[in-house]
Amino acid sequence: MKASHLQLNSSFIEELRFTTLEDYELDPDNPDPTLAPSDLQVEVQGATNTEDELHRFYKLKISLSKNSKIPYTFQITMVGFFRINPDLATDQRDLVADVNAQAILYSAARESLVMITGRGLYPAISLPSVTFIDNHRSTEEVDDAVKKPGKNVTGAPATTKTRKRSNKS
Repeated sequence: MKASHLQLNSSFIEELRFTTLEDYELDPDNPDPTLAPSDLQVEVQGATNTEDELHRFYKLKISLSKNSKIPYTFQITMVGFFRINPDLATDQRDLVADVNAQAILYSAARESLVMITGRGLYPAISLPSVTFIDNHRSTEEVDDAVKKPGKNVTGAPATTKTRKRSNKS
């Protein structure tokens, strides 16, 4: 085992909303409802510190689609500050940071939601396993987005290049 090329310096929950649906009726044929990736809406913001491109900021917001058949509604926003190992090849840095930072924050959100829903009236809900490889954008796309005004990430250091993506996982 060896250290990852992307190290998490710090992370926190920026926002958490959770509600048990009062009118939910447990289906006796499906007493343990599960989430599918299509039940979720995921938004990602990423930023690179312009003074040190090895330092990255990511914000991952996960919310439940209105058509989901689980007994809860939720929205969680995770924020993380990361550092890329300088030994990693320059052409691999964006891919490694984008994919792994999102996966780390998503996993932290999963654990938080399992803990919170596990204390509810209905069974605990766990976020489904997903991949973020399709969310990665090329350096050219990122550079083009940075050149457009108004693309700053709230809460990021003042000197950052930013990326924002929204998708339904």
